[in-house]
Amino acid sequence: MIEVVSMCFKENNKFIIAMPRSSKKTKKYTLIGGKVNKEDKDIYEAVIRECIEELNVKLEKDEFKLLLEFTEKAGSDPNLTINMHMFITNHKIDSLPLPNEEVLEYKWFTIGDDEEELCDSIKLHLLPFLKEHNI
Repeated sequence: MIEVVSMCFKENNKFIIAMPRSSKKTKKYTLIGGKVNKEDKDIYEAVIRECIEELNVKLEKDEFKLLLEFTEKAGSDPNLTINMHMFITNHKIDSLPLPNEEVLEYKWFTIGDDEEELCDSIKLHLLPFLKEHNI
């Protein structure tokens, strides 16, 4: 099992999604995030690192909170199980970054739009939680 973190940058009724290069075949968008590395002290350090790497945004620990934890099959490899730690922040993002070595595209997703392009972690866990708790 692999430990994974993700961050939901939420603003009003929308949040940032990314098309990782590793999702080229499935064409599914994910949240900002990735694997917890051996060098990371904990999941909080891992998600802060991922936000710097993917968005060039340095968050402080008091700017976000752990929202959900769950285990599921990895979208990129159904033989792999991940333990997901999903965080949320209201940190404002002025502009989305350009594509890079890890991400093909970043964009805003408006809650209520067609969910077909979203990965299961967002469709099956994040969106129902946000709707249920009116977040």
